Amino acid sequence: MNEKITFFALLTLLTSVTVFSQTSFFEQNFESTSPITNFRNSDGGGNFTEATLLEGSSACGYGSKSDASTHSGGNISFHATENSTYFFGMNPEDPCGGYTNCYPQSATFDLSGQTTGAYFSFKYLITATSSFGPTSVTIEIKNSSSTFTTLTSDADLTVRNQWTNFETQLPTSANVSNVYISISMVGGNGFGIDDIVVSDQATLAVKNYNASNSSMYPNPVSDKLFIKGSATISAVKIYNIQGQLVESSDSFKDYINVKALKSGLYLVKIQSDKGESFKKVLISHNQ
Repeated sequence: MNEKITFFALLTLLTSVTVFSQTSFFEQNFESTSPITNFRNSDGGGNFTEATLLEGSSACGYGSKSDASTHSGGNISFHATENSTYFFGMNPEDPCGGYTNCYPQSATFDLSGQTTGAYFSFKYLITATSSFGPTSVTIEIKNSSSTFTTLTSDADLTVRNQWTNFETQLPTSANVSNVYISISMVGGNGFGIDDIVVSDQATLAVKNYNASNSSMYPNPVSDKLFIKGSATISAVKIYNIQGQLVESSDSFKDYINVKALKSGLYLVKIQSDKGESFKKVLISHNQ
């Protein structure tokens, strides 16, 4: 690999891109090939109603892990061009005939060690109002006795028919143990959620040089570095801090393996049909 970024260009990129060594308290991107247990359907009262998250087509009253082609049906589309990977989705038109309730929630996690408010980020889709009536979505951060943050489709999650990134900082009152994410979806439209992260650092505020709408995780990483976005990613290249190309994928699909690279800071170049973007990543084999 003889390709190299000049020192001046590398310095410019490294100073214009912000990277954080994050502590993740909860994370779910629905890409695992193993059964998912930390995010499942519930009865709406804090009790899980399944041992592992349903996969494939959803049942009435239950969301499931699948892709846009499986979730879409009837008059509801989950926009595969914007999100072609797996996510949690609920289509009330198919199989419920037009209207249903759905109550997914996360397993509990511990924020008691935080001194500042943690950050809660995710990507969501709420389809436009159909003939079956509007959908009401409420997402809460809570424990058994208190609700710390409430996000609603009326006031906060207002974008329709488009996969949209959302992030909010939690209040310090949420810095307790046994916290969980609770979601209520009631109505006749499609709902999807993906790339859920609760961490000690803002994730969507990371600025990219010539940024595209893409996400890269985990960071730090030890083996598989996943990259997702609304653009079609054609190639990914990784450079060390000397500007030397050390890893590349010209037929990129979902992730690039960095297991062979030494621990340290690297620059990732993402090429897509919408242009190029650069992100910093920390490779650590001591996780």
